[in-house]
Amino acid sequence: MNNRSLKVYFSCTALCFAAFAISNSAYASDNPGLNMLMDASKAAKAAKADEHRPPLTDKQERVKGTEEIRKAFSMMEDVKWAHALPVKGLVMITNKDGTQVLASTDGRILIKGGEVFDGWNRSPIVSESQAKASWMATLDKTLGISVKDMSTYYMGDLKKSEPDIIVFLDPLSAKFNTPVFNEIAKLGNDIQAAFVLTPIINGKASALRARELWCAKDQTQAFSIFKKSDANSPIETLENCDVSKLGTTLSVVQFLQIDRLPYFINRLGLHRKGKPEDIKKFISQTE
Repeated sequence: MNNRSLKVYFSCTALCFAAFAISNSAYASDNPGLNMLMDASKAAKAAKADEHRPPLTDKQERVKGTEEIRKAFSMMEDVKWAHALPVKGLVMITNKDGTQVLASTDGRILIKGGEVFDGWNRSPIVSESQAKASWMATLDKTLGISVKDMSTYYMGDLKKSEPDIIVFLDPLSAKFNTPVFNEIAKLGNDIQAAFVLTPIINGKASALRARELWCAKDQTQAFSIFKKSDANSPIETLENCDVSKLGTTLSVVQFLQIDRLPYFINRLGLHRKGKPEDIKKFISQTE
């Protein structure tokens, strides 16, 4: 995907957040973290060669979808007004010539006239198969980042280039974390699991603990403490610590509108709030 197409996609998504901010005081403040994520994602995409992207199963369809989205959102440069509708997460955007678009606040679904677009995967939704595919969104395709860019710990087969499952967890939520770690541990080296340190549930205490864990001199000890949701064990930290990956995690959380943990993404890109009944089965699920 070329730089111009990526720019169009991110500007569309950013506008959805802006529209939501206009109509909802909870999002009325500026979000420099998200803006930084967008800029970093564009720069990272521009720097990567095309061969690093997995091969497309239907390249012509994807290119066509990108062109259609560019046309559909050329009106974004001249917005007259935008306002949330009385349906959760839905915004109406109108430009000065009267053209209107409906969009989810996360930019995932975009509707213009009789056309529906999958904003995260940059493709039209026309057929049943495309509707089903819209449920799948991997982080690299959606945001142009890897789980390696976030505050992540790993378990299982570390030789794999990408994890089979990504789990966002708060460092102090033992009630939810313990069952997840225990079940994934039983899968052994059959899979690779990525656990993203995500301090969003328990306020300042989680934020402070997350920083201690990420800045720990002994990262093996830190991961052990994370798995136990241990709030009390002392942690020796580095004097100078780069917390940018924690910042990236929080920006991704806001972009995906994650408001409940644990949050799962399987290797195919299926998202789920809360623990699946069977994590092993979820890894390969498509719906």
